[in-house]
Amino acid sequence: MSSRWRADRGLRRALPWVLALALAGCGSWNKPGATPDQLEADKAACGAEAGKAWPPRPMAAPTWPTEADRKCTDIYGQGPCAPLVQPPGTSTDLNAGARSAAFDRCLQSRGYRFSSG
Repeated sequence: MSSRWRADRGLRRALPWVLALALAGCGSWNKPGATPDQLEADKAACGAEAGKAWPPRPMAAPTWPTEADRKCTDIYGQGPCAPLVQPPGTSTDLNAGARSAAFDRCLQSRGYRFSSG
């Protein structure tokens, strides 16, 4: 498996999350009669509530060394190869989706509606 294929696969896996984040920024929360200060206060309260219910839960993604990260131990270059260094991995927050949904439900319970566009 080439390192380029692994990199492309990683980008393909990340693309849906990047698009979701981009689209999430293309809208706003609205409530008839609410002031911008009230919206910010409600967002802060809902963020704290969602964060308490669903705290960050990071999980490291496994990584594997590439062929370029290997060194053969035999003087003729024919022996068994071992990784030189483990490349840095990535991590993800397992509770991010649940925390976001809890935040949305909290604002909706306070009378806000999300409108895209």
